[in-house]
Amino acid sequence: MEQCYDCGRPCGRRHAVSWMNNEDFLCDSCFNKRSTSAVKAFGGFLFLVFAVGLSWVVSLTVLKPIAAASGYDTAKSVAVGLGIGGVILFFILRYVAGRTAGCLFRMVVKLVGFLAYALGVGLLFLTFLMEDQLKDIVAVKDSNGNAAAEEVGHQ
Repeated sequence: MEQCYDCGRPCGRRHAVSWMNNEDFLCDSCFNKRSTSAVKAFGGFLFLVFAVGLSWVVSLTVLKPIAAASGYDTAKSVAVGLGIGGVILFFILRYVAGRTAGCLFRMVVKLVGFLAYALGVGLLFLTFLMEDQLKDIVAVKDSNGNAAAEEVGHQ
């Protein structure tokens, strides 16, 4: 049982003091005291940028052909469905990973769950808050260069 570097309580091997100091550890409460809101906000911002980037790639590869075939409204519905499905899949895979033996398999399950969550959050963010960018991504151009994706969905 290791002692906390800050308060001296026995804490086990929980959190390293820094990435360079792997011999001293912090308990959960001291680790939370050292974690600032700015670091958490920056991590959330990086996650949101990653999620939107991932959903941008999925929109180009999956939603653009759907918009070309069926229209923008169908592509938007598919994006919302994939977004909600990704968030639900994250919680399902998190439950599965918690009841799975073997750290390598658990790591793969958690990684797939994280990617599903990032894709889900990114697609929902892109669909509801950045709808103009989604229209630009999945817009199908006709021979005159006009956006034809909206017109196809309303015929």
